[in-house]
Amino acid sequence: MRPSSSTSDDPEDARAPHFVQSLERGLAVIRAFDEHNVELTLSDVARSTGLTRAAARRFLLTLADLGYVRTDGRWFSLSPRVLELGYAYLSSLSLPGLSPFVSELLVMVGAFVHSPWAAVFAVPGIVLAAIYILWMYQRTMTGPVREGVVGMRDLNLREISALAPLLLLIVVLGFFPQPLLDVINPAVKHTMSEVGATDPPPSVTESEARE
Repeated sequence: MRPSSSTSDDPEDARAPHFVQSLERGLAVIRAFDEHNVELTLSDVARSTGLTRAAARRFLLTLADLGYVRTDGRWFSLSPRVLELGYAYLSSLSLPGLSPFVSELLVMVGAFVHSPWAAVFAVPGIVLAAIYILWMYQRTMTGPVREGVVGMRDLNLREISALAPLLLLIVVLGFFPQPLLDVINPAVKHTMSEVGATDPPPSVTESEARE
């Protein structure tokens, strides 16, 4: 007699083959810290994440070696380097009004001068990247709150004060990139002169553009 097949209610059984559980647990350790739990002991982290003390210790010490956690031997807390994880996402948003869009626009303009067809071919890549980023934002930041992140809190004042200048810089350079371009242009011109490359003269003079 063949045994009857049964389905398991364990969510781990439904995970995709590529799922890396150790990464999930490492992120759970980071999420254990919030505005009400700025400093935690090893026992606190193990209790909050459901990990054994030995596993929690390995994750905490690994994060400490990587610079994302600091400890005095008993108490653990997140280091400012954790903000790099969020800034990596923010700095990749190539949307109008943000600094990465300016850099991509200048690359497209420069490419169009030398090879219009190459620039036209590359433009859809920027458009598709913007669509993907907005779609990813919608999937991760909007809609009903997932059960696994219900307990996560918003940024505390310390985290906001660290992120706010970076966000402000991204937006300011998105609208007023000239101060940064004034620093970059001399080095670019020097490099072009060294390799013997030149840009074609502009079709519109500066006086005509002002008119």
